[in-house]
Amino acid sequence: MKESCSTVSVFYDKDAKGLGYRSVSFFDAELASMSEEVKTVLLKPNLCIGIRAESGVVVHPDFVEGAVNRLREHFPDARMIVGESHSRRVFERTGFLALEEKGVELLDLERDSFVHRFDGREIKEISLPSVLDSVDLILNVGKLKVHRLAITSICVKNLMGFLSKRSEKGRMHELTHEMLRKLDRALNEEEFKACEMQLARRLVDLYFGFASFLSERNIPMLNCADGYIVSEGDGFHLSTPRAYYGGLAALNPWNLDHVGSRLMGHDPESTAYLKEGEKAGCYDPSRIQIKGTPRITQTPVITFRDRYFKEIRDAFKRWETLRRERRKD
Repeated sequence: MKESCSTVSVFYDKDAKGLGYRSVSFFDAELASMSEEVKTVLLKPNLCIGIRAESGVVVHPDFVEGAVNRLREHFPDARMIVGESHSRRVFERTGFLALEEKGVELLDLERDSFVHRFDGREIKEISLPSVLDSVDLILNVGKLKVHRLAITSICVKNLMGFLSKRSEKGRMHELTHEMLRKLDRALNEEEFKACEMQLARRLVDLYFGFASFLSERNIPMLNCADGYIVSEGDGFHLSTPRAYYGGLAALNPWNLDHVGSRLMGHDPESTAYLKEGEKAGCYDPSRIQIKGTPRITQTPVITFRDRYFKEIRDAFKRWETLRRERRKD
């Protein structure tokens, strides 16, 4: 029996590979119906900025290995690709190079791209990786973690990793960049809300744009999230890891993010991108059905509103210097 689009599976396992395996098993009925069609599978984990897996900030490589193991039971001859918009050094830092010994290809999604145009409110086109021309199935592997602007960052925001141009990723946070380049302080409440809402609206646009491409090409996308280790902090360098041993899986990434946010102790009704997604019709919280027994853990988040970190300020300065140098060239 196929799972309902409104169902979110929540499960626990002290083995990260077991979590990944169970995340794919949630979709067994869907996968069984497409077994003969799938020749290439793309797994897109959130590897952020290349921090070690035990930080709780990136998807654990063992979670992905477990997911690959279950996928291979469905598609033994399929090409398995793990893709992320980062260099090989990021794969090395996060422990993903070991997957190559398991016959998994590691691909930088920024290498080659094409443009997909659509009717978004603020975003009208996106650059997507060329590998999508040959993909038959996508597994969107989010990370159960906090984020200093989005508050939570799980599967929906992980779609930003499909943007093949770094400038487009920057555009998602454009207002934040504009304010923080000029100010050596935390954002006030009004400024923070403006930045939060801009990101929320653009995440909705990105979702509809990417979904329209998948629909045109008839490429199914399944969603799961690694919560083997979660963290509190800013979702980047200033994070404290905590063992959670959890995982989630759902056909709809918005439903998954809604439940995942609650599991981390955050109210989806107060989370801007989830509220915007609900208003845009991406999902209906009242119809969500949870399979499993959720365990709530508290993951306090340090936001841009609370503090402006020196490392972020320095990063903006380096970015400005690089941009000026490129203009000279």
